Amino acid sequence: MKASLYPRFEYGDNLKINGLIQKPSTAEYAGYLEKEKISGVVSFSEINILSRHNGSVLKEKLFKIKNTISESFQKFLNVKEAAFLNGLTLGGTSGLSDDFKRAMSLSGTTHLVALSGYNITILVWITMGIFIYFLPRRLSFILTFIAIFAFVAMTGAESSVVRAGIMGMLILLAREVGRIYDFRNAIILAALVMVLINPKVLVFDIGFELSFLALLGIVYLRPTLIKIFKIKEDISFLSWRDNLLTTASAQLAVAPILIANFGNFSLTSLFLMFLFWN
Repeated sequence: MKASLYPRFEYGDNLKINGLIQKPSTAEYAGYLEKEKISGVVSFSEINILSRHNGSVLKEKLFKIKNTISESFQKFLNVKEAAFLNGLTLGGTSGLSDDFKRAMSLSGTTHLVALSGYNITILVWITMGIFIYFLPRRLSFILTFIAIFAFVAMTGAESSVVRAGIMGMLILLAREVGRIYDFRNAIILAALVMVLINPKVLVFDIGFELSFLALLGIVYLRPTLIKIFKIKEDISFLSWRDNLLTTASAQLAVAPILIANFGNFSLTSLFLMFLFWN
């Protein structure tokens, strides 16, 4: 449903909507909506709030925390900076101008505002570091596990963060039970869980495809590039060469999907790798 910016609606609101339900404009858009169990669209209908606080209390609290964080960014930063920081922290491109989004697409930096492994890694470092300082290890593990689940739910459970959340939980679980964590097995298990929950993501969710292809590029394509360029241990400042190689591997892996669906692909990371490597 497409609606005006105001009045604001929140999770748990019971709404009365008057409007004409229509079929999605294209088959591709219909497939994308179908994975969310949506079969029709309504634009700028008449909406009235009948009651509030009808949903899950836990979800309502989590979304309230998310909104509070977003509002705090807006209080202390200008509009552009607040929108970008919100994307870095909580994901999404809401508030970013069309020109800025286009510039990010052309420079290959759109992934910065897509929640993924680095968000989960930071979350685990902070929560585990705080909890283990005051609490027993086993309780700290359980609370960190819960924190990952809560973060995934709070940020909307997009494919990239769900994948990262599952893999983050597997890392914690492996360390807790004293087992070796296998990155490749974790990727397969994360994909299997997501497809079993919603098989349509395999075909209609581009975010799912991009998330796993980028990760597979880092796992499988990166070692190949190391052999081709005969790369030795990275001793550069802040390991910039290693980070650039990782970015290039992910970019190459997702190139077919980006070209097929969006008609463009950024060569920035590849150009920089060849230009500055030596």
